[in-house]
Amino acid sequence: MASESPLFSGCEIVHIPYGVDREFYKPEDARKACGHIGLAPDKKVVMFMTSGDPRKGYEHFEKAMLKLADQSAEILILTMGRQKLSDTLKRSFVTRELGYLTDPAEVRMAYSAADVYVMPSLQDNLPNVVLESMACGTPAVCYDTGGVPDMIEHLENGYLAVHGDPGDLAKGIRLLLGDRALLEKMGDRSVSTISEKFTESLQAGRYIELYKRLLDEFKAKKARER
Repeated sequence: MASESPLFSGCEIVHIPYGVDREFYKPEDARKACGHIGLAPDKKVVMFMTSGDPRKGYEHFEKAMLKLADQSAEILILTMGRQKLSDTLKRSFVTRELGYLTDPAEVRMAYSAADVYVMPSLQDNLPNVVLESMACGTPAVCYDTGGVPDMIEHLENGYLAVHGDPGDLAKGIRLLLGDRALLEKMGDRSVSTISEKFTESLQAGRYIELYKRLLDEFKAKKARER
């Protein structure tokens, strides 16, 4: 978008994605994580970050989950965040609302306990929650928007649903929950994607390389002007 803006016409555009602490955000044993949170180990856990911001797509999440009501006996909805789930979802599914968590270790446990992380944002940049979930080995089902496709390779390390289509969102959730081998493959690939592209050390190194290059170019320009 920066390269398309007339404000930056003729400028060099450098893309440096931010990263996560790969030493901290890593997979925990799923059964251990479920036990820590108090979740039944036989449930398929769908995780969602609640928010009062309509751009985060709560209504789309609810519509998608209700399309999975035929599997309600198998599914547990796990949430973090201040917003509460609707009574409609609570009547249809077993739910566990963790509220707003301030301890990163508890957040890591929640990611690791989930089978699938769902993020139906209608607008977003490069969401930290998706990076963190992937680092913990939990693949994400998201709308194809903003910086999300920079992280998710469709059907390789997650599922990119058609933007604004709860039906396709539900299709992705159903696909991953219904195929344990595919889910595990995507989980492993999610972890390797973070290690290869989205760590804090990679982010810092890219900035250092940019600063050094710009400094060298500045010094060379000054030398030519002498």
